[in-house]
Amino acid sequence: MMPARDSSAITHGRTLLSRVYSENQELPDLVEGSIRAAHFAHFSAEGDAPATGGEAHVGGTDARHLGPWNSAVELAEARGAALERRQEKLREAAGAAAAEEDWRPARDPSLGPRCDGAVPLLSDLALDQVVSNIEDVETLAGLPYILKVRAQGAVEETRIARQVCARRAMSAHAVELLTGDQPDELVVADCTLLEPAQLEAALLRVAGPRLEVVDLGLCGRGMTDATARRLAAAGPFPALRTLRLAGAYRLGDEGLLALLRACPALRTLGLPESSRLTGQALERWAEEGPGLEELDIAEDRGMDGRLLARTLPRLVVLSGCDIPVAELLGEAGVLPTLRALGLERCAGVSDAALASLAAAHPDLESLDLGDCAALTDAGVAALAQHCRALRVLSLRRCQRVGEEGLEAVAALGTLRTLCVAGVPAAGPGLAAALAARGGKALETLDVSWCRGLRDGSLGRLVEACPGLRRLEVWGCSQLTPAFLHGHGGHDLELVGRGEALRPVLTI
Repeated sequence: MMPARDSSAITHGRTLLSRVYSENQELPDLVEGSIRAAHFAHFSAEGDAPATGGEAHVGGTDARHLGPWNSAVELAEARGAALERRQEKLREAAGAAAAEEDWRPARDPSLGPRCDGAVPLLSDLALDQVVSNIEDVETLAGLPYILKVRAQGAVEETRIARQVCARRAMSAHAVELLTGDQPDELVVADCTLLEPAQLEAALLRVAGPRLEVVDLGLCGRGMTDATARRLAAAGPFPALRTLRLAGAYRLGDEGLLALLRACPALRTLGLPESSRLTGQALERWAEEGPGLEELDIAEDRGMDGRLLARTLPRLVVLSGCDIPVAELLGEAGVLPTLRALGLERCAGVSDAALASLAAAHPDLESLDLGDCAALTDAGVAALAQHCRALRVLSLRRCQRVGEEGLEAVAALGTLRTLCVAGVPAAGPGLAAALAARGGKALETLDVSWCRGLRDGSLGRLVEACPGLRRLEVWGCSQLTPAFLHGHGGHDLELVGRGEALRPVLTI
């Protein structure tokens, strides 16, 4: 409800403005603007404060400039500046369009999407039938090894398990099929459909001295302290080097400590989104001299990252840091062997903290700065200056980073993977810098939601980067068939718009 005093003031203002309007017919737009300004001049303390931190009106805080008339004058004066800004954007768009004309598609766009012409393997067709009817399969014994595993980095990923999880069909029967012959690796991307007793039975079936990898993806309710203790009792596991338990929200420090003590050779540990963990288990385990090299504690709110950074000095890969850890890593001598660091969603990371971190760790090869909203060109330029061996970099949604910072990292020439999705400054300047200096080693590029990149810029970039194998363009609605179907990347996988057709053999 608007106070009576404010209501009477606005009514009086409208009366005066009507009188001015009747005496001077040359100010209709100005009076209309003043009436609208009078409406928006009322400030409610209950609502959200304006972005400027001042009053809702345009007239400032000076009493001599308050009121609908002064607000209308300022609005009228601002129209000229707004018109000039719009015209400048139009001139820039016209210049970009002229530059686009210099690029010609390497392939006739009217031919449509590329077809790789690959015929699916008979083994892939058989695998699809197994996955589609997994509940009716009695045993997987005797299947060729190539059907069960697929090399991906340092971990053998179970192909059947991956596809079953993708269809949300990882039931107790399916996991029993995968663990029946006691494999040395258990990789299941989604265990959320399994009850604790079912997951425990599956883990006990694979428990043995040959077990090397346990990657349960999303554990969910299945991984409890009791399950961890029973699995530890079935040990020790001298060959286990990789353990990932994501989303284990029922796992506590005592259960984790018992499990870790049964894995003396563990080198990679992933515990993201495990809300009950406080870090005490890792601290006590570190005192026993483990050689842990890779740790993922993303979204673990109870973890003290500063303590872990000091108690695990041999870490090479650290993901899920918070702000104090990022500042700690700027000190000399902290984690001297660090090569890969994840600071995603750490919104408080500043330019100064990033510069100190880069100076203290010049050998960094991989860095994730996604959603670090406080970063600007200064921090990114310092990173490019110190970390000359950087191979993987993510600046996803770092919206304050401009062309100067992007061109600095593009000029490194060492990047194999670059993500600038959601960065407004990613435009022709970045594409030109990558094409001219930094694209020789580039293999993967993500420019999703970068509306400033048009056909010509990306077309020249693809032609200048012969090693580019994957380009993500989600949300890039400005791209036309001229680039989507006519780019010169014969081996390029275009993801997001105009993906390559995958022929299906029908029998």
